[in-house]
Amino acid sequence: VIYPSLNKQAYKNIIRRTCEKYLKNASEVANIKLSLHDSVLDEIYDNSVYPTQGTRPVFSSIHMMFGAPLSSGILWGIRSGYDELMVSIISNESCIRFTASNGDFLCEKILFEILRFQ
Repeated sequence: VIYPSLNKQAYKNIIRRTCEKYLKNASEVANIKLSLHDSVLDEIYDNSVYPTQGTRPVFSSIHMMFGAPLSSGILWGIRSGYDELMVSIISNESCIRFTASNGDFLCEKILFEILRFQ
């Protein structure tokens, strides 16, 4: 059986919805507003979309990125007294960045499989 491949926009929509779900759930628990920067969508797409494998690598990458690093970012935000953080990815530093409105930030290291081999 051959299934049609998803296009780039379909993958980006899946990535956006899944990431926003993680952030919404975390925001409700921590009482911190978390905003998603487009760099997150771009990096997850670039580092987890293998059309022959479907969406499994996408969900694995999102879970890896929003597991421990998201908890660390939220704890940092709470301890620092911030009520809003922007979540982005800084690819040349291999980190997920949590940035407060005053410019303070925390970078948590992440490792994407594709970037590791370049």
